[in-house]
Amino acid sequence: MSEKSSRLKLPKPKKPTRPNHNSLIKTFKIHVFIFILVNLFLFFLNFIFSPTLLWFVFPLFGWLVGLTLHSVAVFARTMSNSNKGITIHGAAYVSTNLLLVVINYVVNGAIDWSLFPLFFWGFGLAAHIGLMVLYTPKGKRMI
Repeated sequence: MSEKSSRLKLPKPKKPTRPNHNSLIKTFKIHVFIFILVNLFLFFLNFIFSPTLLWFVFPLFGWLVGLTLHSVAVFARTMSNSNKGITIHGAAYVSTNLLLVVINYVVNGAIDWSLFPLFFWGFGLAAHIGLMVLYTPKGKRMI
């Protein structure tokens, strides 16, 4: 047997294909539909079995963080990487801090400790945007 014939020929791996924009929008719409159905169900469960504590807001706003990031992933595909990064961080900042403010208000009846991540994360996000403006060429930046 020659050396060439003794080698095992493996098929070439296929290049992974990126899903098209329409399929991504379709999956996002399914995500929104399920989000609405489940949270309506939780809303009714909350008011039937424990109307004194509004616990349905915790999964609602927690899931809203994921839904927000899913929407950014679908609709920010055409942006440059620096703009996409700012958009994703901004969406995470807004949705997560909204969740923290709701948790803080429902549990404590006030908005006190949730101001710390709101302020410090906001400072970091502002620094991120500032660095992007300084170091991204003018033709490629959003701001």
